[in-house]
Amino acid sequence: MSIPLMPKATAVWLVENTGLTFEQIADFCGMHALEVQGIADGEVAIGIVGIDPVANAQLTRDEIVRCEADPKARLKLLEKDLPEIVQRPKGARYTPIAKRQDKPSAIAWLLRHHVELTDAQVSRLLGTTKATIQKVRDRSHWDMQNIKPTSPVMLGLCSQNALDDAATAIGNNTNNAATRGALVVVYPNNPTVNNPRQNPRGAYYENLIITSKVKLQGVGPGSPDGSVRGSIIDGGAFAGDSPVATDWYAKIGTLSWAGNQTIYDGAVISIYASATAFPAAYSAATAPSIDGFDLRGGNQQGFPGNISAINGTPTGLPGGLTTQGGAIFANAYARNLQITNNVVQNNGGAYGTIRIGTPDVPELGFTGAEVSCLFFQS
Repeated sequence: MSIPLMPKATAVWLVENTGLTFEQIADFCGMHALEVQGIADGEVAIGIVGIDPVANAQLTRDEIVRCEADPKARLKLLEKDLPEIVQRPKGARYTPIAKRQDKPSAIAWLLRHHVELTDAQVSRLLGTTKATIQKVRDRSHWDMQNIKPTSPVMLGLCSQNALDDAATAIGNNTNNAATRGALVVVYPNNPTVNNPRQNPRGAYYENLIITSKVKLQGVGPGSPDGSVRGSIIDGGAFAGDSPVATDWYAKIGTLSWAGNQTIYDGAVISIYASATAFPAAYSAATAPSIDGFDLRGGNQQGFPGNISAINGTPTGLPGGLTTQGGAIFANAYARNLQITNNVVQNNGGAYGTIRIGTPDVPELGFTGAEVSCLFFQS
């Protein structure tokens, strides 16, 4: 598709001087609609002077008026006898000297927000080296104290289209998906409108079971007053003889896992993994994770003097609870699990809110690799 000369400067002019939509300008200039929105918000193309495409004989005023009247219409570039622009061939990417100091900040942003990208992808996208990427990842970069994660699109180091294409290419690669583990994104549930008391916060009343390495990703816990909705998982429906508990027991009965075979139930999220299901070595790209949730309602169904409300066993006697509760329980071999950026509240776990591992895991030639790693981030 033909695009105007100096497309970003042209987009700046069209944003400032016309009533065209972001999509119309993006389509005409070969950009992403988010880039055009960034221009309008003053976050992208800062300092770039707009160029009038009408004065440059690339558009007519009538064409702009036509598209302003119809948001679905698309601008058509005037035909000229000039030779077409030759696209830059693949190869080493040149970055202006003034922007090279921004690359580490862009790398840090990609490592945080696009963990699915390989080092080779990041290297091609930003025109940097794998050595620099590794130094930013392990925080050994010489200027680490000044590196602030910033979108490479905002820094002008790549286009939004290029970033989207890189992420899509990785997502379509089944080998990468198998190696890195599935990404499961949990968006806020819909609150009940007709009966606000039933589910006013839009929570998921479920008790999850994880058996393989996945990245369980929420959008954040939401605001305390509920005005900003979040990804909420509430395990409170497990209490008693509810269908949730019945279905949970039916599912766990079909599974097999390594380590302690005692079933500890009632946690909001339970991890029962085989000895090889989780990665043996830590990597930010492959580490399974639970991130961005409000986890609540995991109740041991006990009282201060008991560890089990069902059989009334006093505190201090051997475990084996009927219902353990808590927010997160990892039975064994949940290696390199990351639990980050969650709000954990209103849980009553017999062994605490988050329980990692079981003290009586069978001997399997212990070498230290069986120890789970837990990382908290603010």
